Amino acid sequence: MLDGVTIQNFRLFEQFSIDNLARVNLIVGKNNVGKSSLLEALYLMVNQDLPETLIKILEERGEYVFSDENIHSRGYQINHIFHGHSLEHETSILIQSQNVIPLGIRLTYIQEPEQLAMFPNINIRYSKLYLRQPRSSTYIKLECLGRTQNVHVDILEDVLDISNDFSRSKLQNYTSSVNYITTKRIDYDELAGLWDNITLTPKEEDVIRMLQIIEDNIDRISFQSHPNSNKGILIKHKTLTHPIPLGSMGDGMHHILAIAMNLANSENGYLFVDEIDTGLHYRTMTDMWRVIFQTAERLNIQVFATTHSADCINAFSEALTEEAHHHVGKLFRLERRGEQISAVDYDYQDLAIATSEEIEVR
Repeated sequence: MLDGVTIQNFRLFEQFSIDNLARVNLIVGKNNVGKSSLLEALYLMVNQDLPETLIKILEERGEYVFSDENIHSRGYQINHIFHGHSLEHETSILIQSQNVIPLGIRLTYIQEPEQLAMFPNINIRYSKLYLRQPRSSTYIKLECLGRTQNVHVDILEDVLDISNDFSRSKLQNYTSSVNYITTKRIDYDELAGLWDNITLTPKEEDVIRMLQIIEDNIDRISFQSHPNSNKGILIKHKTLTHPIPLGSMGDGMHHILAIAMNLANSENGYLFVDEIDTGLHYRTMTDMWRVIFQTAERLNIQVFATTHSADCINAFSEALTEEAHHHVGKLFRLERRGEQISAVDYDYQDLAIATSEEIEVR
């Protein structure tokens, strides 16, 4: 479990540290203060399946452009992951924690193709995409624990070109114990893959228990092999003789299912959730936090979530003040002064005082 992390030169963070992390961490703060960037940095560090993890983050942010010649080809705007959005020779990112392999990303320009011989184990498939007027060849060096993963890419202005034979389905690693829920709706295939990992295990009950927060008459859940607009994920309701589509129960139900499925698949790992409150009522969120606290402890999961919602913070505080959960969670508020970003932490007592006195912690 992470106790703290230091981040250098990643997105909004020129130099940032956060300490005394808990098992369940709620990150709050104003817009453009680095909440999502913090989740991404932590996700990159603990899930070092590079470059796939990095590409997933760029995909989720929409930081890509399509080729004029082939709309199925895309290049990734890698400059945005560096502080200041600029690419310079020997630009480096460092994300490190005491008990996890540190992650370094170093970008180095190469002027002559012959220089590629300096770098072993280059995977050429990452250099097969469109090039209109390439400024130069670029080499990105991804380093962890003395082992180097070498990926040769080509750069057009600020665009990292990835080959057509790179399958984005490879990014859907359903067996990983590190899972990341972004603000985008999780599609059927990803949810079905997560369900396959836990079907006919006790973790099915964890998912049902989470769904029952919204509708306590839910009895079972099923995934159809041929989903269409009316079917796909089906719910068995205790008061009905026939199953009903999950979609008929609202966006909140879909979101709570995504959280439950990813939580059940993160045993001995990490779960990251951006804007965890999406589509959920205040009373629902209090029960949700209780289940997250209990499941995270039982399955040894460290959870990081963000929110803008005062209701979500109040629900978090309410669940945290219960004696069984005092030690489980902590809230961190990110503050920005100029280019400097810092974190202020609240334990259950601090948060209870702040919420009871209606002190703004967002």
